[in-house]
Amino acid sequence: MQIPGCTTIISRFKDSGGLLYWAFQQGKSGADSLYEKAEEAADIGTYTHAMFEAHRRGQPTPKPVGLSDLQIERAETALIAALDWEKYVQFESVALEQSLVCECYQYGCTIDEIARVNGKLEDCEWKTSGGIYVDHLIQIAAQKHAWECNNPELRLEAASVIRFSRDTGEFAWHHFTDFEEPFAQFVRFREAYDVDQRLKRRVR
Repeated sequence: MQIPGCTTIISRFKDSGGLLYWAFQQGKSGADSLYEKAEEAADIGTYTHAMFEAHRRGQPTPKPVGLSDLQIERAETALIAALDWEKYVQFESVALEQSLVCECYQYGCTIDEIARVNGKLEDCEWKTSGGIYVDHLIQIAAQKHAWECNNPELRLEAASVIRFSRDTGEFAWHHFTDFEEPFAQFVRFREAYDVDQRLKRRVR
């Protein structure tokens, strides 16, 4: 049986406020279409992530392909901030790209990285976005639960969203330790997702 991913579930009930604001800003700036700059933003984030992952794995820095000088500059700015943060918090990687299934609530997820941050075991999610959103908090709560279902001897003490600014390349660390309420919200979303799927079948 195919089970949904946690981001698929969350996205079904996603807060569209940030997207609506972005669409307004696109129109205000005179963009020809809503998605005129979306690809550029994704390229910056993708390249920054690739550089940081290469650094973590001890691999050569990947070469940018099809990026403007400004995009490369923004990606490098974000990378420098991430490296400075890594030293400050004594960041120690434990596992990368962990794909997990939660049997009790029947969902899957992929955790960007499990690491020790200042000696504490954490779920670390890397995001390129215009801000930090409730969806991010609900996602890391769901991932924390899935990790602990599969690794009960390695409980997570915290979780972080490490954000690269879409517009400026600035770096920010958002740290969370209380997951009771966001996980309860995810459980509601999970239940509503199944109801939603059944209702869709009724109106086909």
